[in-house]
Amino acid sequence: AEDAAHAQRGAPRRASAAASAARPAAAARAALAPCLAPLACTPLSTLEVEGDAPWTVIAYLSGMLGPCLGQDERDRAGSQVQLGAHLLASGCISAYGLPPSANPQLLASYFKDYVLALEGALPPSLCAPNAAGPQWLEEARDAATYLRDDAGRRSVEDKRLYLLAPGAPLLFSVLGDVRRGGEARDLVFALATALLPDARMSAPTTPLATAVRRVEASLAPRRAVLAAASANGASPQSVVAALVEHAASLRSPSAVAA
Repeated sequence: AEDAAHAQRGAPRRASAAASAARPAAAARAALAPCLAPLACTPLSTLEVEGDAPWTVIAYLSGMLGPCLGQDERDRAGSQVQLGAHLLASGCISAYGLPPSANPQLLASYFKDYVLALEGALPPSLCAPNAAGPQWLEEARDAATYLRDDAGRRSVEDKRLYLLAPGAPLLFSVLGDVRRGGEARDLVFALATALLPDARMSAPTTPLATAVRRVEASLAPRRAVLAAASANGASPQSVVAALVEHAASLRSPSAVAA
């Protein structure tokens, strides 16, 4: 009887403690930033994909949103998680023609497909090795731009041109100190047109990674011409002009007759 009375006296205290513990949790849920609401109603199980890599979408989201680090970080405007959530929402609205006022549940239903599209958007040669933290969000933002239209694709290619250098040492020896993506693109496609006329590659429609790969292959048998054109500190524009002239001479009627 004494134990029962003790338990009964303790019950109000336990109930009060439980209520006190629940209040901060409820307050934290109420403080969730509106942009995070679609993520809050996205069960992980709905993001799994079939095949050998079922966690593809979840892993991409994890990198894109970054470490949340607690409620303060989730509430901070400009935090990686908020920027990532805004990117997801605006991307889904644009890609799938959703109304800007789409509710969180509707937006969440498109996350899986959109993240898969982002994950596969950039050619591997334009993906930064070992991206982490804000770099991952930047890559996701570039992937969204790349998917948008041809102009978006070209802007991302120009921005990420330097990532193509390891796979094209001959071509980048020609480009030298050209740092502006648009200028480098013009030189690449001038070479593509001259060295590979039958390929019919053009800057507006051909992915830059494709042009770089094929021009690099076409330069390999022209090492001697490239070395001569590059002598005495010639500018990238001069080297390209010399290569274009050499290619034209090989196609001239006199060269064919010889």
